Amino acid sequence: MPHKFLCTGVFLLMAAAAGAATYSPSYTVLDSVAKYDVKADGSFVEDVTEDLRLNNQAGVDDLSQYSIQFSTALQSVEVLDAWTETRDGKKLQVSRENILLQQAAGSANAPMFDDSKVVNVVFPALAPGVKIHIHFQRKQQVAEFPGVFALEEHYSRNEDRDSTDLIINAPTSMHLQVEALQVPGGEEASGKAGVSTWHWHLGRNAAEAPESDAISEVDYSPRIAVSTMNGYDELAQAYLSRANPKAAVTPYIRQLADQITSGTTDPKAQAELLYRWVSKNIRYVAIYFGVGGVVPHEADLVAHALYGDCKDHVTLYQALLAAKGIKSSPVLVNAEQSWWLSRVAVPTGAFNHAITYLPQWNLFVDTTAQFAPFGVLPDVESGKTALVTDDGSGKPKLMALPNSDPKTDRISITSEMKLMSDGSIKGSSDVHHQGVYDVMARSAFSEVTPGTEGEAASKLLSARGLQGSGSLTLSNVYDLTHPFGYQSAFELPDFVDLTGPTAVVVPSGEDSIVGLAAFASWGGEMTARRYPTMLDSGYCEENATLKLPTGVEVLALPRPVSIDTPLGHYEASYQREGNAVHIHRVLVLNDSSPVLSPERYPLLRKLARFVAHDLRAQILLQPTATFLAQAQTH
Repeated sequence: MPHKFLCTGVFLLMAAAAGAATYSPSYTVLDSVAKYDVKADGSFVEDVTEDLRLNNQAGVDDLSQYSIQFSTALQSVEVLDAWTETRDGKKLQVSRENILLQQAAGSANAPMFDDSKVVNVVFPALAPGVKIHIHFQRKQQVAEFPGVFALEEHYSRNEDRDSTDLIINAPTSMHLQVEALQVPGGEEASGKAGVSTWHWHLGRNAAEAPESDAISEVDYSPRIAVSTMNGYDELAQAYLSRANPKAAVTPYIRQLADQITSGTTDPKAQAELLYRWVSKNIRYVAIYFGVGGVVPHEADLVAHALYGDCKDHVTLYQALLAAKGIKSSPVLVNAEQSWWLSRVAVPTGAFNHAITYLPQWNLFVDTTAQFAPFGVLPDVESGKTALVTDDGSGKPKLMALPNSDPKTDRISITSEMKLMSDGSIKGSSDVHHQGVYDVMARSAFSEVTPGTEGEAASKLLSARGLQGSGSLTLSNVYDLTHPFGYQSAFELPDFVDLTGPTAVVVPSGEDSIVGLAAFASWGGEMTARRYPTMLDSGYCEENATLKLPTGVEVLALPRPVSIDTPLGHYEASYQREGNAVHIHRVLVLNDSSPVLSPERYPLLRKLARFVAHDLRAQILLQPTATFLAQAQTH
């Protein structure tokens, strides 16, 4: 099943319509030059000059403020020059009063931990057709990893660019590991003794229209990765050298671990109890204080503060586990919809998230995924290559995270529906989720506040093209001890005209945000794709019973159908038993990769259209003369 289905149909259609027309990028980067002068200790000066043209009102909105974020403990920023050039060529200088130093938005959530600031440059007289010029320097006064210089840069295919240059000047003693994809350039003569110069130039890069549900643009855009680290083993060791001391088992940590696991002696059960406590009680906040971008805070401090970022979660969980004699290790991974991992070890490039590995059970867990049961990862982490800092043998290792699987990631929906004599349908559904679909459903239904369940039920019906009313009875989305499920009741008035021979399309009984109707809508939406998209493997089974009123006979049932494709299997069958019709439908997606390439998208579309066709299958009905006579008297 695809990775998200929460009432996004209207927005997806809007995006598809926009893509069909000529795409007009909001602005064009006329010229961009970023130059890095690097010192042997890994510190550097980044000098950036950019000239941009605003193409339309969206460009005015996008560039109303040019923002430069930095850490006050590690960096400084100075805007050297900035102006607006009007359409008649007049330059309007940005005054110092319009260069504003502000606190980063995220730091307000964690004032103890975060020192991030933002320099906002406010340009005057912005309008479509004008140009802006910015020249600033960002000085990295202290390297995030001592003696290491690294960067990862990409140039989005969705961004309009005329000319882009990246220049690095570094001591010859620093051996740069480089991977450049779709960007010409490399090492060139520097003209300076003891200095190596690297230069890449990207010429005209015409913007392509964004595409709904595409994975991160990093994976398919021109990109460059540079690092002085000699492989991922060195990165793992550098991370652990500063992270492990933060996971010290203090008296408070030991007391807390004993309290959480009181009465439980089984190590895996203890690990699960500690996982649930951290997941529930430690509020996730993205925080960066000095080298806090790569170094967690002390576990004891996080336990008292009751908030922290992903590294803090991992460190606290590591300390609590250690207090019970359970080994664990941090795992570095990408938490966005990006699966590309450079062969160059960039510490803060693709790896922007930390989770935990439990080698005793070969299990990965993510305590920041608030709605993920123990041992279940969010689908955005599915199948990714991650850096396990210690695989249990004391050595780091690049490992593939588990991919979604029909055996563990499942949806089960049982529906009972009754066709009333007035043509309306009344019904109920019992919905259960496992694995990644459990996480998705919990996350979505966590937004349903008590008292609004009826409105939520109506919206779910509407998203499937049904007009009616309903109610929801949800299990506790925060209770990770049991799979998430819920019951729904719904009524669809005037669904069938029973004044003569007629046909009824049995509504998909599911009221889930994932399921057959959602898959059919999403998978068959586009005729072709330009970019890869996510695809979760999984199992979805729907069983529905439609009871007919006395006096309404079945003339014909839809034929059973079945299809096998390289992506999976679908089957459906229809059986009559007395005055009821039983419908059984199963979709199994079992692809080897969580990412579907544009070349393989036709396979998905074929399967989705097959499912959609079956969901429109009709049961032919014939009211008897007695039924029609009774209907007329009422």
